[in-house]
Amino acid sequence: MTSPTLARVEVHVFRAPVKEPVRTSFGTMTERVAVFVRAEDSDGARGWGEIWSNFPTASAEHRARLLVDIVAPLALGKPLDNPVALWSELDRALHVLRVQSGDAGALSAAAAGLDLAIHDLRARKRGLP
Repeated sequence: MTSPTLARVEVHVFRAPVKEPVRTSFGTMTERVAVFVRAEDSDGARGWGEIWSNFPTASAEHRARLLVDIVAPLALGKPLDNPVALWSELDRALHVLRVQSGDAGALSAAAAGLDLAIHDLRARKRGLP
């Protein structure tokens, strides 16, 4: 029996205006953003994760793009029976890109969002909430 593999990854960026802008030491927030990841395995099971994105809000689309263009292609087709091993493989593959881009946080956040979705997918397959 073969292990299900990662078949599809989707990313969704949502924005909600803030009625009263929030002023902080790093800037003014006029909206809140959320970046959600949906992973689907070869059996059709699905799970959800989130890519942390706070400020500046333009980072939401940036992190979503990193997931779609870089992180997801590294994981598609990989077995999901050992998410810790998959995380280690992704972490190693992203190392040089973190150094070259100087954007370690965004790449790590994109990978973490996918990791959360994979863990959620596996939990749902076992009947866990």
